[in-house]
Formats: sequence, structure tokens, C-alpha cells
Amino acid sequence: MLNTHPVLVIGSTGYLGSKIVTALLAQGHAVRALVRPGTDPSHISARGVEIVRGDLLDRSSLDLALKGADAVVTSAAGYNKRRATDSSLADTIGFENLAKAAKAAGTRRVVLTGVLKSELATDVPHFRNKQAQENLLEKMNVPFVSIRPGSFLNQSSDFFSRDIKKGKMVWIGSPNVPMSWITTEDLAKYLAMAVTAKGIEGQRIEVGLDQNLTPLQLAKVVEEVVGNPIKLQMLPWRLVGTILSIAGVFKETAKDFRANLAFFQTGNFKMDDHRPQTNAFGAPPAAKESIKKWLMNSGAIPENKR
Repeated sequence: MLNTHPVLVIGSTGYLGSKIVTALLAQGHAVRALVRPGTDPSHISARGVEIVRGDLLDRSSLDLALKGADAVVTSAAGYNKRRATDSSLADTIGFENLAKAAKAAGTRRVVLTGVLKSELATDVPHFRNKQAQENLLEKMNVPFVSIRPGSFLNQSSDFFSRDIKKGKMVWIGSPNVPMSWITTEDLAKYLAMAVTAKGIEGQRIEVGLDQNLTPLQLAKVVEEVVGNPIKLQMLPWRLVGTILSIAGVFKETAKDFRANLAFFQTGNFKMDDHRPQTNAFGAPPAAKESIKKWLMNSGAIPENKR
């Protein structure tokens, strides 16, 4: 029987966060959502989610939000600045506030959305922050689990699927560098499962599809699933990297994006061992089936070929 105390979700109104809410509700949890002032939470409150107003940069609001909560799942990310009020301070000072509040409240478990191989990507600011968050929780003896995904197949903008409908895929850099991939639906399910999963305390669990795929291999699977030819269009890394270097002087997100893409080119952003994922959550999703679901949901597969 599940604990009747709510699970607090931070980042609940975002693209991934709203799916975490869905997964937690599907697994029978009561859900409480920390929502910043000015954000409309009606799409989750209508489903019975308790709404509390607050902000990672406001420690007192975290203390109130955590009162009576069983666990916390956080997918908050300030670095991407999707809103004008977003700040990378949420990933550093804000997360430290959360860790201290969870410690003070005696929270049973903090489930963190980490990043695959973040310990190897010290030049990527948001990867480095994720690694620091894990280390902080460990240092403070706050019970935690970090779920570390690879690259999202489905982004909020459905970057790939828009071009797939036109018979092409666009990627930056080498077509032959293997990467780990995952859908946000599967990641949300794992984050929700981690709230009560046994024997994973303190672990950093990498999650992804059952195989790493190069952009070329991904395009081949997409072509097979869609049933139409797909042209892989590669943008040269040297050119894109130079443009982002210039933009990064003026914009923090461009600097982070460049460092992120540069790390992809190293070939280190891949899963080496699926056993921890399998032990915690069962067999990894099959690549072809996950890609098919993603393309169907995004409307990239014609109705007559589904």
C-alpha cells in the first residue's frame, strides 16, 4: 500500500514535470506541486493535484511545501531559461535551499533528475550543476536517488519530428558518434517509480533505451518506422561551434549549448551498463518500439502507415 502522504513535485508545470505528475498519479500517489507565482497550474490542479505557491529561491516556501510530504521529485532546471524569470541560480542556490529544507523536514527521499555521465562533462555548466546537486545531497546525508537520462527523443519543440515530416533529420556534428536516448514518458515513469523502489538509496542510475544509437542509426530506424526515405542532414560542428562561441559571449544559454554539443562529440554520452536500470526498473525500452511511439505521438507517422 502506498504512503498516503503526498509526493512534492518541483518543476511540475514543465514539459517533463507534467509527465512526472501523470506517472505519479498513475502509480497511485497523492501529488503536491510547488508552483511559482504567476504560473498557471490549472492543467494539473484539475486532476486533483494539491498546489502550493513557492520558489526554490525562497527557502521559507520550501519549508511549507515539504510539511507532511513523503518524498520529493524534482525536474526543475533554471539554466534553459524557458521563461523570462528563469535563472541558473535555481540550479545552485535554489537546489541548496531544497536540500536544506528536505534535511530539516526529514524527507524520506529526494528523487533528482540528473544527467547521464555528468561526472565526465565538467565543461558543461548544467551537467556540472547536476553532478554538484548529487554530491551535495550525499554530503548532507539527505536520502536521495538520481535518475540520469540520456538525450530526450521528444523535446518540447519536437525538434526532430517537424523535420521528419519533411523527410529529413538535422543533427550537428558527426553522424557516427553513439549516444544514449530516452523518451520523456519513460523517464517520468522511472522518476515516479524511484519514489518507492527498494534497494536504490543513494544510487545514481543511468537510464535509456536498450541500445546506444548514432544519429545515422537513429535516422535508419526512423526511416524504417515511418516507411519513407529520411535524409540525415549534418551541420558541421566547427561552424556551429564557432557561431555558438560568439553568441555565448552575450548569452549564457548559448555557451551552455555549445559545451553540451562539444561533449556529445566525445562519444562519452552513452550507456555502458544497463544492469542498474534493469535491476531497478525492469528491462530497458526497446529502441524501435520507443521511437515508433514517439513518432506516432508527434504525428510524424502518416495515418495510413500506423
